Amino acid sequence: MNIRKYFNIQNKNERNVIKHEIGLIWNSCQKIADVENKELKEAKVIHDGNCPNCRSKKNIVNKIAFIESTTKTITKLNFGVGSVEIINNINTSEVNHCNECGNEWVKFKVKNVLAENVLMVILNYLSQVLTNPEERNRSWKMEAVEIFKDCYAESIYKLRNKYETKLPEKTYDKLNLTRLRKNYKSIFD
Repeated sequence: MNIRKYFNIQNKNERNVIKHEIGLIWNSCQKIADVENKELKEAKVIHDGNCPNCRSKKNIVNKIAFIESTTKTITKLNFGVGSVEIINNINTSEVNHCNECGNEWVKFKVKNVLAENVLMVILNYLSQVLTNPEERNRSWKMEAVEIFKDCYAESIYKLRNKYETKLPEKTYDKLNLTRLRKNYKSIFD
């Protein structure tokens, strides 16, 4: 075995290839994130624009009326002497109001999907697919993992190391360089 391969010591050309490959992976993740964000915006328009009660699309107005409250009580007693602490949280949320039937419903909450989030999910899927053969039957996981189809094991390994703190420990441990080289080509071959 090549000593450079064993210790993962890359020359300048190999580092440039891996850097380019990681850029391609990021572009793919960004495209997926853009599609997800577009679908969320379309779902928001449909959810907020149609009354769930009478199905009216007209006369829908914005209101701030939904009040949500949580109460937390903490009691501390030490030898008969203690204190009681009460914490109240009150949140008001925006709602849609239908002037046709008077129905109100909470507005659709949109959370932006980032390319980084997409990459974390795909790395999780990859670790599951590589360690458990039954996961290969899940078409959505296999479709997501296709993003690494022609990648080098070292590129995936570099991404795994870069996001060590954001990945679950189980995923991080399973995506080691030895396992990745068994399933993907190595830049040293």
